[in-house]
Amino acid sequence: MKKGATSIERRSTSKVNSGQPARGAGHRRNRSKPAQSRARLCVLRLRAKRGNLLGLILVSRTMALAYGKNSPQQILAKAERDLAHLEAAEAAQKRDEISDALFNLAVSLTSVRDWLKEQTNVPFTRASVESYVSASTALSSFRDIANAGKHRVITKYVPTTQDVMVSATFVILKSRNPSQLHASLGSFRLKIIRADGSRHGAVELGRVAVQEWQSFMRQYALIP
Repeated sequence: MKKGATSIERRSTSKVNSGQPARGAGHRRNRSKPAQSRARLCVLRLRAKRGNLLGLILVSRTMALAYGKNSPQQILAKAERDLAHLEAAEAAQKRDEISDALFNLAVSLTSVRDWLKEQTNVPFTRASVESYVSASTALSSFRDIANAGKHRVITKYVPTTQDVMVSATFVILKSRNPSQLHASLGSFRLKIIRADGSRHGAVELGRVAVQEWQSFMRQYALIP
């Protein structure tokens, strides 16, 4: 009995002295590595999911910034509505509404240029769109008005539009006495003054600008 007990003790002692870990500790250590790997993998997956979610959020926000607008044709349609508002405001002789409508029209007409420059799979280039605007009295005038309205001062190029002002008419009222004449202020119209001194009615020039964008889009089959 003593010999058997001694041999068992020796075997257990040799295992401990050989540096082999105890079964429980070894298993705990071996299990911890896969567990850590799985935990790291879960974190990476979570990060990837969060990244994808963030990407989806960013994309959706980018798309929603131009809510209801996804083509240059829709921007041109807005410009047409802005032109109608300008005509109505001028007919009503409301200066604040005229100012708002002119600014809206100028920004919309200039935005058509920007949207066309970002259009894909088209036979024209960004440079050709810019050249089209620069060669047009109407489009370059509203480009200058839009930039002046947005930035207050145009510093990146020399504008070809000099001023925007109202031109009023006076009505002469005659009386039976030729020496008594009365003058009253009649209706006024918004005028755009070019750098070359030429004067253009804002509403009329707006009509020309819309027609020119329509001609450009028809040329490249963007509208019927």
